[in-house]
Amino acid sequence: MCGALPLALGMAGLAHAEGSLQVRFYSVPPPLEWLDSVSVSGHYQTSPGPSSTVLDLSAERSLMNFGVRYNRPHHAFQAAGRRSADVAAGRTDTSATVVYTFVPQAPPEGLTVTSATVLYTLSSSQTPTYGYQSHTAGVGVGVRLSRELNLTTNATATAVLLPALGDPIWSSSVSGALTYARGGTVAYLVPGFSVQAGVARLNVTSGASLRLRPDLSASGAASWSAGAAPSANAALTYVRGPWQVSGTAATSGTGLSLGAGARVTLPQQLALGTAVSVIPATRTPVYSADISKQVGGVRVGASATLTAPPQAAPALTLQTSIVGQQKPWQGGVNVSYSRTGDRSGGNASGTLAYNSGQFGAQLALGLNLSSAATGPSLLTGRGDLTLNYAVTSRLDASASARYERSTATTAAASYRYGLGLGYRFLPKESP
Repeated sequence: MCGALPLALGMAGLAHAEGSLQVRFYSVPPPLEWLDSVSVSGHYQTSPGPSSTVLDLSAERSLMNFGVRYNRPHHAFQAAGRRSADVAAGRTDTSATVVYTFVPQAPPEGLTVTSATVLYTLSSSQTPTYGYQSHTAGVGVGVRLSRELNLTTNATATAVLLPALGDPIWSSSVSGALTYARGGTVAYLVPGFSVQAGVARLNVTSGASLRLRPDLSASGAASWSAGAAPSANAALTYVRGPWQVSGTAATSGTGLSLGAGARVTLPQQLALGTAVSVIPATRTPVYSADISKQVGGVRVGASATLTAPPQAAPALTLQTSIVGQQKPWQGGVNVSYSRTGDRSGGNASGTLAYNSGQFGAQLALGLNLSSAATGPSLLTGRGDLTLNYAVTSRLDASASARYERSTATTAAASYRYGLGLGYRFLPKESP
């Protein structure tokens, strides 16, 4: 992986291409070693357009990531991978995805193939007491049957390897999605067939949405799978000015829930929503509310859901998100928290970056919170805050603060601080 950095960055000398290389050194509190102090990352990209290439690499002793996007007219290739190691817990996780898509030049009318996709995914985990490897290969084809009718077919095969078993566990699936769209009406039918552990199952999902009037729309969906209870849902939505009012009904097996909600969009890009639903069989109400607002170049949103069964502890879920929608912001982070009785949990994930002029900042989160009545709360994972300053047009200086904690119950949290330098390879001027 590290050998690819010189190659990728050497390509940055091409016209209309740019890249960067960053090296950062962190403090190493015990029991970490000096190899844990080094962090290297690289980025390379060509100008956006029909033909473009983007490479991203980052490497530390406990975490490695790579990403590749290669686009040419009618062709798209993407690859991404991640390897993380929790030394204290003795755990190593690896994942990788490779996707190739071909989009032929299609005539404006008539029957034609619109896309063909091939993919491969790898997932593996290894701990002192457990380990597995999962390999999945798949193909997909999109076909335009007419202007209103489209067909998509997919087939996948998965092999799971367990050390305790000599032979892999195989599973496969085949599905097709037939979609009809015309005016304000959309309908779809998705039949599927899967085989797992020698057992074959058929499943079918269908749904539709239609505009009854300019201010009134309806939607519904139903699904059935062999060996499971069928489910269905329907919604009716009325829109008038900034207001939106909806009614919903859903059923799964013998359970039924009914709900109603309202949403209003106020000036300054502020939106408020609330909803309530009830499960008559258990007399369980579910209350929810959300708010979102555009603040500069980011969209900030928050929601809360409370489920209050009469004979059990209530369940509360809180979520918030910050998403960059325009420069100088990019990326997004999500934070969630849930509590039921004495148990609570949550997670924070994503990367949010801000770059304006000579200054920049980046927040990267991969944290998980868990607690129970019999033990303390544990915040595991990693959180990084990095501040950047452009010393020159090509040279950056950065300072970082990091929180880390292993999933091992005996490991303590560590706070690490880092300093780094970055060099930018700017695009050449056209002659």
